[in-house]
Amino acid sequence: MADKTSPTRILLAESDTILRSDFAETLGSGGNEVIQAKDGLEAQQQADMFSFQLVVAELNLPLKGGLDLMEAFKSKTPATPVILLADPMSGHKVSEAMKAGAYDFREKPINRDWLKKVAERAMEAAKLAQTHIYHRHEQPHLYHLDRFVAESEVMKKVLAQAARAAENDVTTLLTGETGTGKSMLGGVIHSNSARADQPIVTANCAALTENLLESELFGHEKGALNAVHEARAGRFQQAHGGTIILDEIGEMPVSLQAKLLRVLENGVFYRIGGTQEIFVDVRIIASTRSDLDQKAERGEFGKELLYRLNVAHINIPPLRDRKEDILPLSRKFLDRMKMEANRPELFLSMGAKESLMKHNWPGNIRELKNLIEKVVLFCEGNEIRSKDLGLEKDPQKVPAGINGNRYEGKRGKPYFSAQTLNLQQLEREAIRVALEHCDYIQKKAAQLLGLSESQMTYRLNKLSFHHPNFRAKRRRADSGEWNTRN
Repeated sequence: MADKTSPTRILLAESDTILRSDFAETLGSGGNEVIQAKDGLEAQQQADMFSFQLVVAELNLPLKGGLDLMEAFKSKTPATPVILLADPMSGHKVSEAMKAGAYDFREKPINRDWLKKVAERAMEAAKLAQTHIYHRHEQPHLYHLDRFVAESEVMKKVLAQAARAAENDVTTLLTGETGTGKSMLGGVIHSNSARADQPIVTANCAALTENLLESELFGHEKGALNAVHEARAGRFQQAHGGTIILDEIGEMPVSLQAKLLRVLENGVFYRIGGTQEIFVDVRIIASTRSDLDQKAERGEFGKELLYRLNVAHINIPPLRDRKEDILPLSRKFLDRMKMEANRPELFLSMGAKESLMKHNWPGNIRELKNLIEKVVLFCEGNEIRSKDLGLEKDPQKVPAGINGNRYEGKRGKPYFSAQTLNLQQLEREAIRVALEHCDYIQKKAAQLLGLSESQMTYRLNKLSFHHPNFRAKRRRADSGEWNTRN
């Protein structure tokens, strides 16, 4: 049996053998998996075995008609679009089909180009609908305020501010060091707001080049970019009615800041290559680890945009300034991860707890979460001891300052020390240090090393260098603790 979670599976129900073959070839040309049925009964049997992202069905199918088939699909998977194809002289049924929930209705003969384009649009709409449904069901679980670890007074204040921001539909700016949980707090604000039933969309302004970021945010028209043959809706259109979270807003190119300012002022923008004004109703939540005031003074960030973003400002303190939360967070992560690893007997020793409290946590909650995960996987015995954590051996994992060309921790010890004169190993170590210092933002690391982006990419590929925290499978945050992606 095929994978029931296939993202491109289409059910084609058509009684005419020749037409069914032609339609299957058209629908499958983009790499989609097309499962065929010659009548309504066979189509229903396929629906019982598989999940589909699109249904194309003949209106007058034998044994079970297209309308009945569509009703069955809508009751099972409401987000699955259904395109109905009818014999000539069936135009009087258009209204009935559309009222019943058909995505589109067309009389035969069917133009193959039309079928391909409407199928692509239907599947794109289905993906957005599925994302909306997922967030609507998951947000109360993931982002409920009562689920957050906040034993410290400073963190209780942050959650109180988030609750007030959620009650008011205003632009919000979240600041704080990397790993403090800015993305998760943005989810809290959205999920406790009047827009909670609408989409929440995230875009990272530091992850893409200028052209790709503009396309990601605002979309593009057909042929506007090289090798782009179809129009695409951007993140702002996808978030219409809901919230968009702009991570690392301080890294947005100045040229795009003007376009974002216009969205904030008027709610309108143009796609790349477009001539039609697009209106969106979107709440913007921006986050950054940068000092935007300093960037504005240097001309790297628009002052007017900063005023517009800074309507409601919430700063998330680093973990070292909320030590009361360290052990509760550790227990939270440990309880979840030991169950996933099938090691329910694990516990933290007093020495381990003392080490956790003494550590400076330059990587904040992200560092704590990753450390607990590593220890759960590799520690021997049921007791997690101080030496299992390894914090004393490497108290300054992330460089805190720069002295000339030497990276140093707060204790003045060299962060980078050559253990070999092997050129390739030296190059790898230099790249690792630069990436860690720049929080794995490749563009910044390249600048620090005096390299162009293409030179940096070449070296990363040559050395088979990968981000140390990449995982094949992302775990579901089933306990609602801080998300550490930001």
